[in-house]
Amino acid sequence: MSRSFALRLIAVLSAAGLLGSACKKEPPKAAEPVKAGVDLAKAEPTPAVETPAAASPTGGPTAPPAAEAKSEMDGACPLEGEDPAACPKAPDKVEDQIKVAHVLVGWDGSLPGKKLNRDKDGALKLAREICHEARRPGTDFVQLIWKYSGDGGPGVYELTPEQRGRMMPEFTAMGLKLGVGQVDVVATTYGYHVIKRVPWDFVAPDKPVEKLLSDPCPMEGEDPKACPMAESPTPAEVKVGITLVGYQGAMRSRATRSQDEAKALAIKLVHAARKVGADYWAVGDEVKADAAGEPMLDVKRDMPLPPPMKSLAFSLGVGQVDAVETDFGYMLMKRFPADYVKPEKPMEVVVTDKCPGPGEDPKACPSKQTDKPAEVEVTHILLAYQGAMRSSATRSKDEAKALAIKLCHEGRKKGADFNKIKDAAKSDDPGPGTYPVTPSAGMVAPFKQMAFALGVGQVDVVESDFGYHVMRRNK
Repeated sequence: MSRSFALRLIAVLSAAGLLGSACKKEPPKAAEPVKAGVDLAKAEPTPAVETPAAASPTGGPTAPPAAEAKSEMDGACPLEGEDPAACPKAPDKVEDQIKVAHVLVGWDGSLPGKKLNRDKDGALKLAREICHEARRPGTDFVQLIWKYSGDGGPGVYELTPEQRGRMMPEFTAMGLKLGVGQVDVVATTYGYHVIKRVPWDFVAPDKPVEKLLSDPCPMEGEDPKACPMAESPTPAEVKVGITLVGYQGAMRSRATRSQDEAKALAIKLVHAARKVGADYWAVGDEVKADAAGEPMLDVKRDMPLPPPMKSLAFSLGVGQVDAVETDFGYMLMKRFPADYVKPEKPMEVVVTDKCPGPGEDPKACPSKQTDKPAEVEVTHILLAYQGAMRSSATRSKDEAKALAIKLCHEGRKKGADFNKIKDAAKSDDPGPGTYPVTPSAGMVAPFKQMAFALGVGQVDVVESDFGYHVMRRNK
């Protein structure tokens, strides 16, 4: 899987999977159903891992910050016991190579999909306390990130000229105002950011993996080769399969299970995946709806992934399985060989009626495709339902399926205008509805499979985590 997917997240992550929107906060709306995840360093309105430092790049890649760096700290600096060198003082010159680390302290409602037991005043109080602690000599700022931060990403970001217009403007403005070693607090819609300017060559250490399973490995019936044991020396890149077990209150989670139930289920799935001859992907089918997107990831050392996720990936040898807790839920991983290709799951047939039906164009009937184009273009109608990923629809799943079949037959009629049918149906896709699709595109697998299964002018229906897609291939 490409680096672009790595920067998008299991989905929930979310999975995101793993990997929510990193854009400026907006009212909730349905996500583009074709996207598999979200860029952790940039911003797209797609579901999965969230980085509250990032913002929509509407001003262009080199746009200057559109906000001032208003400090949320009060009182003098330094206070007793604090390092004067940690007090904010704007540098004489803004350098191109700037790197910052931050602790995000949100309040209930500031981080989409995450429940917090603090209000805005409580968040400000905690952010100020963390800032004072960070200004003390010898304080390890990375430990503060691991202990307090609500950022789903790594917490360390580059503010190069290319990146500045892609981050939250207040975040960028504060980062440019600090000298190396200085610490301050700034507010964005996501919460209060305790920001420290770090040296350009600073690399945050991997967060130690906190063991989720305390049982001995292997247990009865389990493959000893599936027991976690990190390689030595550590590889520069690993390929992992990801399964997310969400719970109520986890970041961007729509799961209804409690955290304790999720933990117990995650442990159960790890043991199931370690069994001799176990199919890892079949084991994960029980929770496949907890995250959208392709669950394969090539993890590199320099990727901006959530620390527990990256640490777990590099703690595994090939064939080994383990799990770790993240802000998005409990994440299972299995490491695969570098050349492994996940087998595609056959698409389930939604429309079983004979084609062509009365008045339908035979050319609109699906047929087996032998060509393998580098790119196709499709238009689709998304019919979401209650319980589908990122859905606010009130219709049931059966109602969505029945409507999808009805619209499919309308789209196959001789002389039918599919775009008019789409507009009249009020698709639940907030995007344009027409997309180019390539084999490597970061799109949910069923959508991509159907796009390449259709010939030009053909119409059919496929189900994904986002609902039913009535799809026509244009070219």
